[in-house]
Formats: sequence, structure tokens, C-alpha cells
Amino acid sequence: LALEAGQQTTHMKLLPGESIRTPRILLVLWQGGDRLRGHNLLRRLLLAQYVPRDETGVLAPLIGQFGVDQQLNWCTEANQLPQIPRMAKTGVEMFWLDAGWFAGEWPYGVGSWVPKPAFPRGLKPLGDAAHENGMKFILWFEPERVCKDTRIANEHPEWVRWTDPTDRSGLFKLDDPAARRWLTDHLVKCVTDWGVDVYRNDFNIAPLPFWQAADAPDRQGVTENHYIEGLYEMWDEIRARKPGLTIDNCASGGRRIDLETISRSYPLWRSDTACGRPVSSAWDQCQTAGLSLYVPLHSSGAWGFDPYVFRSVMTTAVALNTDIWRDDYPFGPATERLREVKELRPYWLGDYYPLLPINLDESHWCAWQFNRPDSGDGFAMFFRRPQSPYAVTEVALRGLDPAAVYEVTFVDTEVERTMTGAELARFRAEIPSAPGTLLVRYEKASR
Repeated sequence: LALEAGQQTTHMKLLPGESIRTPRILLVLWQGGDRLRGHNLLRRLLLAQYVPRDETGVLAPLIGQFGVDQQLNWCTEANQLPQIPRMAKTGVEMFWLDAGWFAGEWPYGVGSWVPKPAFPRGLKPLGDAAHENGMKFILWFEPERVCKDTRIANEHPEWVRWTDPTDRSGLFKLDDPAARRWLTDHLVKCVTDWGVDVYRNDFNIAPLPFWQAADAPDRQGVTENHYIEGLYEMWDEIRARKPGLTIDNCASGGRRIDLETISRSYPLWRSDTACGRPVSSAWDQCQTAGLSLYVPLHSSGAWGFDPYVFRSVMTTAVALNTDIWRDDYPFGPATERLREVKELRPYWLGDYYPLLPINLDESHWCAWQFNRPDSGDGFAMFFRRPQSPYAVTEVALRGLDPAAVYEVTFVDTEVERTMTGAELARFRAEIPSAPGTLLVRYEKASR
């Protein structure tokens, strides 16, 4: 077996005193014929040594809620503040202010990181309100993109790259130490002054043409290399100067998930397929089932509280796009679903097993299991898709002791059974209606 990896273009000479670094690679070695053993060894290593942590343990994504719907530029202090206590009522853990809060608004105000007039007191009142209601404050930035006629473009044009004079967006020079220091200082001041707990770093342009245009024929790849070094340095400096801050890594929805970024951040918005309706639950299921093989921490957007739709997207968290300001908001179902997220959260840090093939076929089922071998408990989630003619499927739950006894709870019907590990290895799941979902929890019985 031969493996080859690296930066895609590296044809360069280095200047006196200059250095570059190679992309970081993690190789996990394992033996045997069970590929899921390899995946779980990778997950265990990432959770133990790589993902963000504090003194309490792994910093898993939390439940966030947008204050207004996806019309991002509607946000004002007046329409945001009343929603924060309503979020706390359902169990939301983070008040989420996305794009549209800054001068010039989304998208062409990107590069002016000062609050727009609709926030006359700045953003501190929002951070204070979130904290007073027991929540964290997450705030959106896109610091690497600079649009014309914004603060950075006008005051520091030397810090912006353009590929064409007609472009609306340019790329901030994170490879320039002076530019990076200014931006880092400004972002640290923003998150400190406004009480931001989660710094959301989005990125919605393709950087490669900007990097390539900056390189001479004998320096191909050097700008990209220094730029990415600068990104990591900026994130590390922000975290060092703002203890307790976590980073949400978006990049147009999951387009920057790699070993280095998940060591400093987590993707709360793993795909922009969650941006609009109609919801594709099969897509959500495939993203959860596939990405969890490689990336332990991630979440995405939920538009409602129907169990089939909601469970398709939930992980340790969800990002709620629901209409919290409505008089008829479904507080009961919302509270129930968010309680379920919190109860299942510890299991997402265990071993993971996709129980059925991962595909988008609406006539199939989808299912997965998260198991904690140290404590002998876990859960399995099943989805019967809308066109599936089958009300029953049989799967083998993994990681269990065949001779042990387990207390099994069918959460949706509140039925409890005692089963052996051998019986759970031939588990029969039944969902009468399509679409439908089944949640099964189990716990190793004490003797």
C-alpha cells in the first residue's frame, strides 16, 4: 500500500531566513478485518488528544438558537433582546447572532466589524442578556473576506488581495504579520467587550485564485502555506488571550474540516444544506452517519421538532432555526427534544457504529449506535424513510458483552425489556409508520 499526501502545489524556493511547514497528517495503525475498529481508534485518539478541551473535559457543541429567521439583516437590538428569555425557557444553551449585525450588513458589509446603527449600544447588551439567562453568546464573523467600501478596504487597502478590479470581495492577508496582528487585536477586543463565548469564523469565498495570483513561478504554493499558518496562529492567539472562548468553524458549511481545524474548533454548521427548506432528512442522516466515522464533534441546523426530522440532525447539539418569536411557538415539543439532546450527549463521545448502509435511498432505513464500553451503556437510533415498505429491520448492536444482561428502554413507547448482549446482536427494530423513528437506550445491568 502506497500513500501520498501533501499540499497540492509546492514548486518554490525559500528566501533567506524563510521557513514553511508541511500539512499535518495523523496516521492511526490497527490490525484486523473490522474497519469500524479503525474508525473508533481514530475517534478515541481525537477525543483524547486533539479536540478542544478545558479542565472539565471535551468541549462538545452546545444547543444554539437564532434570534430571528434566516433573513439575517433583520436583526436589531429591539427584536433580539425579547427572544433571549424565551430561548432559556426551552433549554437553549447559546444565543446565536449570525451575519447581518455589522455596518453595511450581509453580505457586502463584510470587512466592517462594527455594529450597525440598529444596535445603538453595541452588542454588549445581547451578551449580558444571554449570560443573565444562563446561556452563552455566539457571534458570527467572516474576517478573511473583505468587501469594497468597508472599513478594512478603505483604511488598509494594502492588507487585501484582489484577483480582478471588478471583484466585490477580496481576501485579507493573513500571511502578512502586521495585518494579522491588527485583525487579531480587533477580534479579541470585540469578543471581550461584548461578552462573546463562541467565536464563529465563517469563510465564503474560494481562496485558491488569490493565493495563486500572488505567487511568482518559482514561488508556487508559498502564499497558501503562509496564509494557513497565519490562520492557525490567529486562532491560537485569540484562544490564548480570551481563556474559555471556543471557536465554531463554518466555512460555507463544513468546507474547512481537517485535523488542524478540529484541534482548535468544532463545526456547528457542518453543511449549508441546512440553510433552507424543504428539509432533507435523508441528507441530514447521511451527514451524521458518515461524518461521525471521522469527526467526533459536529452539529447542524434544525427547522422543527417532529421527532423524525429533529433526530435526523441532532448530535451533541443542534442549531435551531425555529420561529422563537411566534405566539404559538411549540414550547412543549421544543423542551422535550432539547432534553433528549442533553441526555444523549455523553454517548456521542463513545464508540460509533453505523448499523445499516449509509445512502440517500428514501426506500431504505438508516440507523446508528453510540456505545460507551467503559460504562456498558449507549443508544441506537433508527429511521424508517418515507418510501420504505418495510416496518421491521434486524441489526446487530455492536460493542456489547454477549453474556451480559442489559436493561433496554424503547424511549418512544416507554417499554422496558431485559435482554442479553447476544439477543441485542440480533436486534429487531420495528417502526409501524413511514417516515418514523425509534430510539432505544440500553444499560448494562449490575450484578
